[in-house]
Amino acid sequence: MTAKAEVEANPLPASATPLADRLGLPAWALDLIMAGLLSVGANGLAGTLIAYGAHISAPQEMSDTSQTDFDPVHAERVVRFLRPDGGNGTGGSGIRPSPKPGPAGPTGLSKEQALADILDRLGQGLTIPSQDALASDWNRPKQTVSDWMKEWRGIGIIPPPIRTGRCKATVAG
Repeated sequence: MTAKAEVEANPLPASATPLADRLGLPAWALDLIMAGLLSVGANGLAGTLIAYGAHISAPQEMSDTSQTDFDPVHAERVVRFLRPDGGNGTGGSGIRPSPKPGPAGPTGLSKEQALADILDRLGQGLTIPSQDALASDWNRPKQTVSDWMKEWRGIGIIPPPIRTGRCKATVAG
């Protein structure tokens, strides 16, 4: 009996939705109204910002006394870099890689030339930092260089790699 008396003596908990209770609305209706108002507000703000950003103002003349860090030649270089046709739309749809110039020429070293080069480098005591560097120097795909290196290591012509950071370096043994 005492437990029942204690429960009856406790006050009722406060409402979880006091505003809805005071307005006499169901809680879900108030939540729906608030969501609609927030949506209208956010879309109104977004529309205003888009209209402001799209507003075209008359170009202002630049006087000789105005200071700018922008070099107009830079814009032309960017267009030429991104558009091989110079930006005039007469051909090409994007950047096309050209053959790499370099000591290997546009076609790259043959397998025999590459082996002679790596043996010469190792004979001089040089460290080969990565297969990426060899691929660039030899003007060959990384996978081709990787296959050659794996073959040469397998038959013992060149020493096994040594891990340096994230790369594997080849050092004269």
